[in-house]
Amino acid sequence: MKGFFALLFNSGIGIDIRNDQVNIVYLKGSFKGVRIAAESHCTLDDTRSPDEKNIDIAEFINNFIADYHIQASGIFVGIAGGLSISREIEFPLAVKENLSATLLYEMEKYIPIPVEDIYFDYQIIMEDKEKEKLKLLLVVVKKKEFEPYLQIAGLLKKGISGVEIIPAAVSNYYLSHNGNPGNPEARVVLIHFQNNGFDIMLIQHQAMLYTRSIDFTGDGFEGENRVVEQLIKIKNTFLDNHTRTKLVLYGSCKTDEVISHAKAEGFDIVYADKGENNVSDERFIPAYGLALKGVGKVPVDFNIMPAHLRTKPDRTSYLIMTVLVVLLLLSGLVWAGSHLATQRFMMSQLDTELARLRSEAFKVEAIRADVTKLEKRIRYMEALRPTNVNIVDVVKELTEIIPETAWLKDFKLSKNKLNIYGEAESASELIPLLEASPLFEDVKFLSTIRKAKNDKEVFRIGLSIVGR
Repeated sequence: MKGFFALLFNSGIGIDIRNDQVNIVYLKGSFKGVRIAAESHCTLDDTRSPDEKNIDIAEFINNFIADYHIQASGIFVGIAGGLSISREIEFPLAVKENLSATLLYEMEKYIPIPVEDIYFDYQIIMEDKEKEKLKLLLVVVKKKEFEPYLQIAGLLKKGISGVEIIPAAVSNYYLSHNGNPGNPEARVVLIHFQNNGFDIMLIQHQAMLYTRSIDFTGDGFEGENRVVEQLIKIKNTFLDNHTRTKLVLYGSCKTDEVISHAKAEGFDIVYADKGENNVSDERFIPAYGLALKGVGKVPVDFNIMPAHLRTKPDRTSYLIMTVLVVLLLLSGLVWAGSHLATQRFMMSQLDTELARLRSEAFKVEAIRADVTKLEKRIRYMEALRPTNVNIVDVVKELTEIIPETAWLKDFKLSKNKLNIYGEAESASELIPLLEASPLFEDVKFLSTIRKAKNDKEVFRIGLSIVGR
């Protein structure tokens, strides 16, 4: 429930700042997941000084926030991968509880820069309990390189919640849309092309295992060589030579030479699908990955911004809304509980009354069955003794009267009324015979005489039985 409300109410702003442009994306959580609420792009004027550019960047961001009436959102800025140093470091598992202190103590073994001159962050990428070891990825930025971002943070009305390297943001973008759910063991290589360089990342188990940022100047041939060189390096260091690996390409610098070399080295090429991934242009991909940090927990999580300089979004309105929603749910539960209790009490009363009525109904049904049996016996007796004449006498009389040239097919007796139906050579001669009997009177045809297929006359005669 907590994660659901976090997704529903949280939002994030991702800002990708480059030398020549700024890309910004605003994400919001919703019932259907993360959606893009707004995105914008700004081209920077190369003729302006670095300080003037920072002012322009801050103004663009402040205007974006004001235009879209953004209240409580984390603001996360991306720093170029080329401005950072990343190292994979292995430690004994026992130092995990004091990892930060151990890392500070051991820092100069891995980074040739004094600790007081850097900002850094790390993320554990692997734990091996059997070997009692862990691996982490360390990201370091010189304070001098980081100073422009602190200046921008001071110019923003809402400050900055965090700063992350662009390769981590691109990795989170990929993992949020793909994530390789079918085979988390498989390693995936990402390449994010920019104007004069590219970032290359290795992804496995929802983590970024390796990253390298390459800047180059010159013709396209130099860039192609650097891309192929990095792919071969990753293949020889991390990958199985006999297994094909997915290579995902982001950005516009994708030449046929790079693709053909990549395929020859055992990579399967996958291109970004803007429609599926919800960005209008691939240049917004890093900003999208940065904004994800404001919406919820991300797999690749670095924050180089010093903790005391990070600003947290004012979520008072969201907290009030959450409390109101919780109170609404609680009141709904109380109402549902009381309603359910009332229904159960009423059902119990109805069950008791139903059991009583069922018992009474059984008695009524028994009486009704007895009455039915008596009625059947009465009707049977009445049928056997019309008036005071026995039915056997009636049948015997008919047998004696009816000639051999006629026969009865059916007869119906109701009290003293008898209807007979049959066939004869001459139906008309039956009437005098029946009238001559002392048991019968009012003898008459009930329907006209008609011929059957066998030339016999079909008759229907009605008569009354005379009592003795």
